[in-house]
Amino acid sequence: MSDTASSAAYRQRKQSVAQATGGTWRDAGGREADGTHAAKTNIVLVWVAYAITIACNAAFEVFALGGTTSAEVSGEVFAWFTPAGYVFAIWSVIYIGLAAWLVSYSGEASHDEPMGAMRIGRTAVLFTVSCVLNIAWLALWHFELFVPSIIVIAALLATIGLLYRRVHVESTRLIDRVPISLYFAWLCVATVADIAHVATRFTGAETSILQPVSTLVLAVAFFALAVYMKRAFNDYAFGVVIVWAVVGIGVHLMTVNLAISVITIMLSGLGALAVFFPWEKYRLQPRR
Repeated sequence: MSDTASSAAYRQRKQSVAQATGGTWRDAGGREADGTHAAKTNIVLVWVAYAITIACNAAFEVFALGGTTSAEVSGEVFAWFTPAGYVFAIWSVIYIGLAAWLVSYSGEASHDEPMGAMRIGRTAVLFTVSCVLNIAWLALWHFELFVPSIIVIAALLATIGLLYRRVHVESTRLIDRVPISLYFAWLCVATVADIAHVATRFTGAETSILQPVSTLVLAVAFFALAVYMKRAFNDYAFGVVIVWAVVGIGVHLMTVNLAISVITIMLSGLGALAVFFPWEKYRLQPRR
């Protein structure tokens, strides 16, 4: 076949594809090129946002930018609903998980639905916004601007909640779901813990009866949420984080109130049973 005939056959195939999608063969080629460019833009955007977030976390936490660390700020008052220090190592797991998720996302970036007239995908936008909010929260918390920090971490929680829903709707793969689940679950705990810290700081009620009561109520509420997430999204990773956090709160309370500490850890055991035991396999069947 001559070069001219080959070219004509190619154009005919492109025209057939274009007609099926409502355009010309040039449009089809243009859409393909635009899709490739958009995918590259999405990939670059999310990885740059991730790298900047990691760098800022290192600057604030490792090199104590602002003269303090998050743990030191939290330690200035004793809020009961606060996990023990070791629990915050989960941030390392979250960031490693997010890196794995980004690798997976990079292979699927061309399928990321564009946001309106923008060529940037919705998932890429949500993740990038979450990185900006993460950095903003760190800065506000380190410089003890507490009220704005609560607003920002609530916005971060909402953003990751939207990303969580989007990822769970679009993918069933664990590499996609688990990292976002870990992040979302921890932000649920962190947001409430930050609110408890700020409330304690402003009221000075470190020994108020509301502290133990609210701690136990919140622990039960979080396990109820974990049960819901398992049933609604088949999400076990969310429950793992809640158990990890609530046990850490019990450890945190050991030197203050041993009874509440023990009750909190016992609640963790019951909560873990509620979340992870396969109750559906052991439902009682009515007699016929």
